Amino acid sequence: MAASAIVVLLIACANLANLMNARGVTRRRELALRLAIGARRGALVRQLLVEAGLLAVIGGALGVVAALWGVNLVKAAMPQVEYFAMRPPLVSWRFFVFGIAASGCTVLLFGLLPAIRASDVDLAEPLKEGAGAHTGHVRRYSLLAIVQVALALVLVMSAAVSAKSAYQLANAAFGFDPKGLYQAIIGLPRPQYTDAKGIQAAYDHALAMVARLPGVKSVATVGHGRSAGGVVTSDFEGDSLPIITLLSYPVVSPSFLSMLGLPVIAGRDFAPGDRETGGAVLVNESAARRLWRGQHPVGRMIKLGSLQSTAPWIRVVGVVANSRFEEERERYLPQPAQVWVVPSVDSIRTKWVLFRAALADSATPVLVARELRAAIGGTRTPRVGRWLEWHEYRAGVAMYATRIFVFLGICALGLATVGLYGVLAYAVTRRVREYGVRMALGATREHVFRMVLHDGTVMYLAGTAFGALAALGILKVLDSMLYDVPLPDVVSLIVSEAVLCGAAFLACLVPARRAMRADPVEILRST
Repeated sequence: MAASAIVVLLIACANLANLMNARGVTRRRELALRLAIGARRGALVRQLLVEAGLLAVIGGALGVVAALWGVNLVKAAMPQVEYFAMRPPLVSWRFFVFGIAASGCTVLLFGLLPAIRASDVDLAEPLKEGAGAHTGHVRRYSLLAIVQVALALVLVMSAAVSAKSAYQLANAAFGFDPKGLYQAIIGLPRPQYTDAKGIQAAYDHALAMVARLPGVKSVATVGHGRSAGGVVTSDFEGDSLPIITLLSYPVVSPSFLSMLGLPVIAGRDFAPGDRETGGAVLVNESAARRLWRGQHPVGRMIKLGSLQSTAPWIRVVGVVANSRFEEERERYLPQPAQVWVVPSVDSIRTKWVLFRAALADSATPVLVARELRAAIGGTRTPRVGRWLEWHEYRAGVAMYATRIFVFLGICALGLATVGLYGVLAYAVTRRVREYGVRMALGATREHVFRMVLHDGTVMYLAGTAFGALAALGILKVLDSMLYDVPLPDVVSLIVSEAVLCGAAFLACLVPARRAMRADPVEILRST
């Protein structure tokens, strides 16, 4: 967000530099007269810098007032999320120091060069110019306008990609019905539970107590085991031994998948006796395709680690449909590989207890929290919340960030449009005599219209070319924060360039129509 705000500031500074360049050219006669009567070039530079500083002071003051109002909007729009370290913005003395420093840097960085260029005039040429004539070369293209278009494209595309990611996150498909699903995290006290059998017996007792409650339809536990070497290996008999990268895997109770409602498409679901037979594994469709390459996976073996590790081999008893139970861990893989494990020995102390409530607005979560506290002991009552809470919180934060990105993108788009319009409008004003001569010699008004439109199109195309390359590189920074949006996202790039093309056309339209309406008789008579 800070980088986006700086980009908007740079576009505004480029507009200021273009304005000062245009103002310096129109004042060449005045500056030449000052030099002719004895003024020094340094004094002219100081005068122009003072004028730019006055603009910066007024603009900075208005900006601070607008920012004070904007802080309240940001605070009001900020989601109330307890899982994220987001604090409401506060206005302090650093806020004002930053505003003053930004205004001062604007004058030094973007006002000094136009002031030096404006003071570097030839005394003879401006004094010979008539009131309506212009001599010398008129620049048709502006590098600053091209930079503005490029920066605007970067921000607009970032906003488009962020908006697409937030929409995908808010409408994520899990593969099961999350309504009525609740969860609570519990941890067994270390002095009381030391061995694996005691830990497993404690969780079995807690599940039995929760399952007896009248509002609970089904209950299960899930923890996370660590794979040895960060991979899972299969017993595939082929040219190579297939593995999948999986740093952790869900360790579940036998009733877990039936509680979620995930369909078993091959083989069987977990059974209560799987622990006594050495454990069991279910894999999803994606893992089955990657580990066995078209072979039937039911009855095969997998190792929860590398081939050289000491992890035991466990038999696969079934294949389940793809789902996104842990969607926050998967950014844009359409079908992430997953394995579900019921081990023979389960020594995980901290687990999630998940259950389905018969009524969404009942007192069942409060009763479950009390039963869990009574079952595992301790002094704290576990917090029971909806399973969708984490997803909704994350989607809310993503949407909040997206709104800011979109706002900054709109600001950048508007400033770039104004900058391109200013460059073209100034060029049309400086070249109005040329247009009059062309029309006097037989050029049509449509030809003049196309000339101005051509100049704007060249700057737009150059800006979008550089901007697209910069955007594809900068968006890699956002890659870890995006959901279900693979980069490069061609659709977002095309949409962003189309929006920028429409804004550029509007910026070119008014100056082109002004040039087309020029009267050659009046123009030539005035010169």
